[in-house]
Amino acid sequence: MPSLFNGYRIFICKANLSKLRRTMLEAKVKENGGYVCENIMLSKTPTHIVIDDALCGDIDKCRDILEDSGYGKGLDCEIVRLEWICECLSQNTPLSSKPFIVDLKSTATDHNNDGDSDDERYDSETEMPQLSNQPPTKKFKQEEAPKYLCSQSSLSSDSTESQNKNIAVITELQKLSDAFRARGDQWRTYSYEKAISAIKNFGKEITSYEVARKIPGLGAGIAEKVMEMILDGRIRKVEEVCGDEQTKTLELFSKVWGAGPATVQSWYQQGFRTLDDLESKASLTKQQKIGLKYFDEIQDRMSRSEVEEIARIVKEKALSICKNVELVICGSYRRGKQTCGDVDLLLIRPDEMCSKELLISLLAKLKTIGFISDDLTPLESNGNHHKYMGLCKLPGEERKHRRLDIFIVPERERAPALMHYTGSALFNRSIRLLASRKSMSLSEHCLSADIFRKGAEKCNEGRRVETPTEESIFEILGLEYRPPEERDH
Repeated sequence: MPSLFNGYRIFICKANLSKLRRTMLEAKVKENGGYVCENIMLSKTPTHIVIDDALCGDIDKCRDILEDSGYGKGLDCEIVRLEWICECLSQNTPLSSKPFIVDLKSTATDHNNDGDSDDERYDSETEMPQLSNQPPTKKFKQEEAPKYLCSQSSLSSDSTESQNKNIAVITELQKLSDAFRARGDQWRTYSYEKAISAIKNFGKEITSYEVARKIPGLGAGIAEKVMEMILDGRIRKVEEVCGDEQTKTLELFSKVWGAGPATVQSWYQQGFRTLDDLESKASLTKQQKIGLKYFDEIQDRMSRSEVEEIARIVKEKALSICKNVELVICGSYRRGKQTCGDVDLLLIRPDEMCSKELLISLLAKLKTIGFISDDLTPLESNGNHHKYMGLCKLPGEERKHRRLDIFIVPERERAPALMHYTGSALFNRSIRLLASRKSMSLSEHCLSADIFRKGAEKCNEGRRVETPTEESIFEILGLEYRPPEERDH
C-alpha cells in the first residue's frame, strides 16, 4: 500500500459530508500513511484541512464553517478541496496539494460567459517575465508526468465503441454538469466534465464499481452514480437536481450572452421565468439585449465551411492592412469538431507592430461592409493581447448572425496563444495545473519557469522560457505532443 499521505496530519470538515463518507475517507487516509486529526485545536495540529468541493464556491461560507471547526488565522496549515484526497486515491499517486488549495482571500464575482481566461494577465510588456533561452532548472521526462487529462489523447483507439456502450451514463452526467453550471457551482461542474471526458476516453464498457474507480478522473461519488445508472437505469440525483422549475429556468437564462451565474440567479429570484419575461420586465445591459435579440441564432451551431467563409473575409481585410499578418482558426474548429458554436480567430502580427492599431483598422473595415452587426464587448487590451467579441453575418438573406471572437497576439506569443485559444477548457486547466506542479506557470502569453508560490499565490514572475512551437511546450512539460484534435476533452 503506497504512503500517499505519509507525514500529513489531516482534518476533514464534517460540513456537507455524510457520517459514512467521512468515516470512509478517514479510513483511507489512515490506510495510506496519514494521521487523522479529530479536532483542529488538539496538540497535533493538522497540516491540511479538507473541505467538501461543493462548499468552495462560497468563500464566506467556507470561512464560517472553518471558524466553527476551530480554525484560526494563526494556524499554519493548508486548506484544500476534498478533490485532492480523491485524486490521490484515484491515481494512486501522492499529488501536490497546491492546485487544490482554497484561497480564503478571494471573493466571489459574477462571471460573464464570454470564455475569458481567469489566469493572470500582464498590464504591460514591462511586467512580462524576462525571456530566457535557458531551459527550466529541472528537467522533466515523459514518464514523470502525472496522469492529467493533458497527458492523454481525447481520441481513444475505440472511442466510438466506448461512447456507444457508455452513452446513457454520459448523457445523465452531462445533465448534472449543465445544471450545476447554471447554478454557478464551478467545482461540481468541473468534476462532472472531467468525469465525462474520462469515460469517453476509457475505451471499454463500465461494468462494475471497481472498473469505474480505476478510471483516472472518477471520484467515489461519481463512480457510485455511474453504477446507479448501470444497475437501475437512472440516477436519482438527476431527478432531484434537473427536474425542478428552478434548474430548467436557470439553464435557459444562462444561455443569454452576457449573463453570469449571479445575474441568472437574480432574474429567477425576481420572478422571471421566460425569455419574454426578461425582454419585457428585466433591467438588461446592452450585451444582454443583443443576446436576447439573437438568442436562437447564437444557439444554432454552424458548419465548418461557414466558419471558413467567415475567416476568409476577416483574413482578406487583415491582409489589406498588413501583409505579414497570419490568421489561424482556433477553438472547436481547430480541435476538429464538425460543427461550431462560434468562430475564434487568432491573428498573429509581427512583434514590432501595434495590436491596437491593427484591430481598430480591421473592425472599421469589417463594419463598413456590413459584416459586423453588433459589438458584445468594447475594444479591450491586455498588454500586447487585444481582443474583440461581437456578432457577424455573411452576405445573403438566409444567413444567420454568428458569434465572432478576434484575438491579436505578437509573433513571440504564438505558441502559448495557439494552445490557449484552441482549448478545450478542460485541457487548458489540466496543463496549467501540471505546469504549476513543476514550479512553472503557463498562460496565453508565455511559459515561465522558476516560479515560487506561497500556497496558491505566486511570489514572483519567474523567467520566460522560449517556446517557438506548441510542441516545445509539451516537451518542456515532459508530455507527449498532442495535436489539436486530441485536446477535445
